[in-house]
Amino acid sequence: MTDTLGCLSTKDIRIEESCPPRIFIPNAFSPNYNNTNDLFLVKGMFVSSYHIYIYDRWGSLMYESIDLTKGWDGTYNNKPCASGIYIYM
Repeated sequence: MTDTLGCLSTKDIRIEESCPPRIFIPNAFSPNYNNTNDLFLVKGMFVSSYHIYIYDRWGSLMYESIDLTKGWDGTYNNKPCASGIYIYM
């Protein structure tokens, strides 16, 4: 754009989104292969990084992921885990 004195001017507008992360962590799932709640799947928006660990009640690591689009199917070494309480971090 040129002004009345013949000077060229430009304008930059910077827009930065500052949305806080939104995350949903289920409190239960049923990995029984009936296509309903078969995965322990964390869902999120505006999440810049993600890392989940799932442990059994004795502290053994059952699952680990850095991919928010993948969930735990309740197996360890391709074998179904026992029903029970598992801890996530």
